[in-house]
Amino acid sequence: MNTKSVLLAVGVVVIATTLYFFNKSSKTVDSSQQNVEVEEDAPPAAQADFVAPPETVAQGTAVSPEGVTENREKNNTTAIDAMDSEVTPLTMQKFSQHLQFMTKCLGMESRITPPQQAEPTIENIMDQLRPNLGESQAQVHDWTQTEIVGKDGVRRRVRVDYDYSDETAEPARRLSMYQMNAYGMPEIVQLTPDQMDNPNEAYIHSLIEGNKVVVEESAARVYFANGEEMIFSIRNGNINGLSVTKGLRSFNCQNLDEDRSACSCP
Repeated sequence: MNTKSVLLAVGVVVIATTLYFFNKSSKTVDSSQQNVEVEEDAPPAAQADFVAPPETVAQGTAVSPEGVTENREKNNTTAIDAMDSEVTPLTMQKFSQHLQFMTKCLGMESRITPPQQAEPTIENIMDQLRPNLGESQAQVHDWTQTEIVGKDGVRRRVRVDYDYSDETAEPARRLSMYQMNAYGMPEIVQLTPDQMDNPNEAYIHSLIEGNKVVVEESAARVYFANGEEMIFSIRNGNINGLSVTKGLRSFNCQNLDEDRSACSCP
């Protein structure tokens, strides 16, 4: 082989080697760039696995016992103010609608059209029932309950349940008393047997006298000539709960003295 052939062969090898390594280097760079693009498209680890620092969570949720007590006292004050307020126009409007619903539910004729806004009273209910059921034949008192706030700021409940077990005598009174604890839960106040069993009205009145009355409640039942029954509860002069049964039909209501009143006809 002459010198020119050898030089030509060496040149070909050098060129081929150079092209090989250049191509390999180019692929490596492309691969590196592709990896970078994939990382940019993926969600950042900080966003995918974010967990709030413990101190941030604690600041957002922790409440001291003093704060709980303070909030409870504010809620109690708000509750007292709400109890003293009159029913709203919306409550009266919804009550009027409930009266119309009652007559349809019980299959009665609505002979008296209630006004657009009717106060939630037992009288307005009787105005709808009386033309269909007649006058009530008997009324039975079930219980009364008075919630008071004493001069010491403590809320108490004085409750009287009526016992009709002896049909030959006047219903016996059963007195119980409760005191609201720091958590707003009622705790029974111990009374003597003489205080609990059929106390006279004067003694019951003495437990309430001199205190601020925030809630007065009572419940009773009314019976009509053909066996129809009405059970109702009164709160601060307005009807609160109601259940009227006529044959196989029943009409039930809750919170009639509030905007959230609701009735059903199962």
